[in-house]
Formats: sequence, structure tokens, C-alpha cells
Amino acid sequence: MNGTWTRAASSLLFGSAGDNALYYLQGSNASTTGVTVTVSSPSATYLQGTVADYSGIATSAALDQMAMAKGVSATMATGPTTAVGAGDLVFSALVTGGSPRSAIAGSSQGLPYTARASSGSGSAFEEDILAGAVGTQVGSAKLGASTDFYAVVATFRPLAAGASQPPTAPANVKATTVTPTQVGLSWTASTDSVPVTGYTITRNGTVLATTSATTFSDTTVAPSTNYSYTVTATNGSGQTSSPSTALAVTTPAGTPQCSVSTLVSAVSTANSTPGGGTVTLASGCVYTLTSANIAVDGGNGLPMITGRVTVQGNGATIARSTASGTAHFRIFDVAAGGSLLLNAASLSNSIADHGQQGGGAINNAGALSVTASTFANKGLPPQKWGQTPTPTASLRARPVVRCRTAAR
Repeated sequence: MNGTWTRAASSLLFGSAGDNALYYLQGSNASTTGVTVTVSSPSATYLQGTVADYSGIATSAALDQMAMAKGVSATMATGPTTAVGAGDLVFSALVTGGSPRSAIAGSSQGLPYTARASSGSGSAFEEDILAGAVGTQVGSAKLGASTDFYAVVATFRPLAAGASQPPTAPANVKATTVTPTQVGLSWTASTDSVPVTGYTITRNGTVLATTSATTFSDTTVAPSTNYSYTVTATNGSGQTSSPSTALAVTTPAGTPQCSVSTLVSAVSTANSTPGGGTVTLASGCVYTLTSANIAVDGGNGLPMITGRVTVQGNGATIARSTASGTAHFRIFDVAAGGSLLLNAASLSNSIADHGQQGGGAINNAGALSVTASTFANKGLPPQKWGQTPTPTASLRARPVVRCRTAAR
């Protein structure tokens, strides 16, 4: 967990083979989800042991002294360690080959151990004295029945006076802004005995950024996407807090990108695609054309259709701007040899130049097919195409489609 475990120098054989050892990890980060220890062996074997987690222990050179012993008895005693100073954490644990049924904590230097964990049969047991007395230390316990035991006692140095512990975890992480392209975060500052120097923001398990503030704006999100954020704090000693409680955020769907330049580029690409190309409009978009793309035939908002082009409208609108001063131009112009298939789109506000006859929306000299689409010019009623049209006086006077060859 949070680093590599250290195997203490002493160990004992368990029976004729096997192993009885103490491992420890100093300066580990805290965890909001507990401690998971993974133990492996090169071959199938019986694994038994205990684990404990302590705060207030030195983050380097933590292990002071230890002693190990084995025996067969109803009384476990490890034998003494080398003398240590007052205040060490005294930790003792045992495993047994048999089933003693129970284990009762003993004492060291006149101070009682506190039992911390035990298996139901008493075959794995641990105890501690949080602040030991001066002198040698011994692990001791009373077993419910005589059995073979393997035991350890270890002392760990306390955190030096004035030394810092890791900061507290950032609290109250919340989203202050959630848009399709941005998530704003804020949290409550961590506390420590030394200044907290910064915070690390992690998104979906990957470090995203660091900041000295208690706010952060993530501008690299995508619409309609799930994210999980955590924040950790770091102090001036380089110690890192446990992660905050994870914050789940789902960004909303994005606003369609109604880019005219993208539309123009897509039409040009479809024109040059062998066998024909398709331009797909974004649903809900209004592509507003502010000037003619070409001046041919009185002006056209989009490139001349010279290839075989299909426009899938998805209900989007291509409109000439109604802003004052906008020049007259139509939307499409199909050249001789060109082909346009327009489906489920609306064309609006287009006006052919007064010197041209008709073709206010589409001027066609090639092949044209229109389905489920609407043409609506300024001052004229909208006309649904893909059905049998009902001409009006206005439409006859200035038709929205001008065909110079038979339309397909």
C-alpha cells in the first residue's frame, strides 16, 4: 500500500521449512478505503498473519528494536529486545501451529498490552503498547491451551517532536460549475502542523494537475461523459494526505458546433470525393451564412456543387444572415454535371441577385433531389419539399429552386 514493504532482518523457520517474518511500511499515506495487503509465495502454502496501521510513527528509520522466539507452551514470551527509550510503539504478534482457542494480552515493563486482533481459534493474535516505558521490551500473552507458537516483538520510534505528519485529506470536494466542456471544483483546505503547499487533482485515477489554491477548473472534459475526481494535499515536508472522498460528475450534452467554415470545408471535400461524398449537418444547428462563397450566378453561400454530394440535414438549418447590409445570395448552386441530394434540411432567407431569374434557394443546372426539406425565404411562406408542393403567387414570381435541366 503506497510503497514497498520492508522485511525486518530477523526471521524464524516455521517447522522444518516455511517462514515467520515481520514486514513494515513506514511513512505510508492514509487510505479512506482501508489497508489491503497482498502476500505471495512461489508455491502453494498456508498463509497466516496479522496487520496493523499506526499514526504518529517516524517516517524514516521507524523500526527501533525487535526480537523473535518460538516454543511450545500455553504462555508466549519472545525474550527481550535491546533497551529502548520511552515512548516507542511496542508491537507484538504471534501465530501458532495448533489451536489454542484463545489468547490474552500480556505486558512489558509493567505496562499492559492492548489486544488488537485475534482469529477465532487464537492461532493469530496481535497486541500493542502505544507508548512503552524505558528499557527492554518483551512480547507476552496467555494462550488457552499449550501449542507451538512463533512470536515477534518490535518497537517503533515515535515521530520526532516538531516533525509533521501528512496533512488531513481535503474535505467537501464539490463541483461549482459543470458544463459540456468545463468542470469547476472546490474543496475545504487541509490542515497540518506545517504549511500545506499544494493539492493534486486526480481524474479517473490519473493525475490531472496541481495547484496551491482550493479551487480548480478542468477545461479538458468532453460532453456527456462520466468523471471521478479526488484531491490530495502535500505539505512542506513532501508528505501527502490520503485522497479525498471521490466526487462523481457527469457533463451534460454539448451544444452542436454550427461552424460555417466546417460546413464549407465539408462541401468542398464531398465535391472532390470519388463516387460522391456526404455532408452530415449537426442536429439542431443553424448555419448562418454572412457572405457569398462564390459570385457565380448572382452569388452562392456555399461552394458550387460540381461532384455528387449528399447533404443529410438531420433537421438543421442553413440560413443567409438577415443582418442589415448582408448581400443577396442563394444557398446552393448545382453546376452542369453536378448532383445534389438534400434530405431533412431547412434553407432560409436566401435571395437570388435581382439580375438572376429565380433560384432563390438552389440554382440547378445538374441533377437535384430534395426530400423532407423546408425552404423559407424572408417574406415568403415556408414550403415543404419531398411532398407535392402547393405553389403560391410569391413562389411563382420568385421560385426557390431554379432548374435549367430536368431535375432528378
